[in-house]
Amino acid sequence: MTWLLATAEKYTRPEHNLPGPDRAMVYRLALGTGFRAKELRSLTPESFDLEGEPPTVTVNAAYSKRRREDTQPIRPDLADLLRPWLAGRSAGQPVFANLPGDTARMLRSDLAAAREAWIEAAPADPDRDGRERSDFLKYQNTAGEVADFHSTRHTYISGIVAGNASVKTAQELARHSTPTLTIGRYSHARLHDLQGALEALPSLDAKPDPKRESLRATGTDGTPGGQENPTTCPVEPTPDDCSTWGQKWGQLDGGGWRKTADESPQASGVVATLPLQAQSAEVLVPTRNGNRQRPVADAGGERRRPDSNRGWRICNPLP
Repeated sequence: MTWLLATAEKYTRPEHNLPGPDRAMVYRLALGTGFRAKELRSLTPESFDLEGEPPTVTVNAAYSKRRREDTQPIRPDLADLLRPWLAGRSAGQPVFANLPGDTARMLRSDLAAAREAWIEAAPADPDRDGRERSDFLKYQNTAGEVADFHSTRHTYISGIVAGNASVKTAQELARHSTPTLTIGRYSHARLHDLQGALEALPSLDAKPDPKRESLRATGTDGTPGGQENPTTCPVEPTPDDCSTWGQKWGQLDGGGWRKTADESPQASGVVATLPLQAQSAEVLVPTRNGNRQRPVADAGGERRRPDSNRGWRICNPLP
């Protein structure tokens, strides 16, 4: 957009109905409001309220696609650019009266000029070759997509959605009847938008944090289950038995928590509390064939129901 605006503003050719500054302002308004070509042609100086909070541009109902008056807020920096440009315009007269009917041809011409300027600005020959092979500022890219004038509306809506606006806000700014049209057809996710969304996923680093594991073993890492380690030690344990046993019960093995058979408490009637992952409601233990099964609480095969705190489960020692 920067290359397009800077280039269009500086030149005018005989085939252009609008001088360069006016063409650049058409693009700015289209990219800053999402207005269609017909709506832009209807604008007069009275359509702009640049001193409002926020500044707005209004399209009369006769020219709006949804047949009602649309008042669109704009950014303050766009309002600052519009003030000197509107100065001296005749009241009641369309400010873009000479906007050509074939806006796609106008944009294609300006994109070609902007691309030529961009290639010429390459600092070295290898960079120039790379720019010539690029789709940047082409009217049609290698995927067959075209940058016609209506693409400015897609760009506007995609920017609103990428800015984390709510679905309702995006729909209102797009002036659509349904959010499906806004999100499904007009909003396009770019690669860096997708990359930003990945930040919400948890880290998959296989190396555990020793400090956090130590805190988890004592029940003081902020996970559900209280401030103290609720593990019940074997009969007549040593101080080391308690801490060691509690840590062994807290070891993570794949998708579930386990305790190894050779480190299990052998005393009868001993119960232990197992910390669970937030996403898991039951403990999974390994079977002989490598699959996982849900443990049972007694010989009858009934699974023990979780207590009121889903972050902890009390169960009998595993066989």
